[in-house]
Amino acid sequence: MKIVTKFDCGQEVFVLFQNKIRTMEIEDIDISVVQGINNAPKYTVYKNPAGNQWTKIFLENELYGTKQDLLDSL
Repeated sequence: MKIVTKFDCGQEVFVLFQNKIRTMEIEDIDISVVQGINNAPKYTVYKNPAGNQWTKIFLENELYGTKQDLLDSL
């Protein structure tokens, strides 16, 4: 079995979060493989805005490689 993800750990991505476009870094990728169930990868992203650390989990279809890709999806 070969699993291919759209993004890699450490990669910068763009997300729409709290009605704002934000730049975040992928910290972790979680993939569950269960027979008969197709689960999309879940990405844990990390942001340290002004010293306040937080993380959030996004599905692959919520992340964008460029700001323009995110804008085009709206």
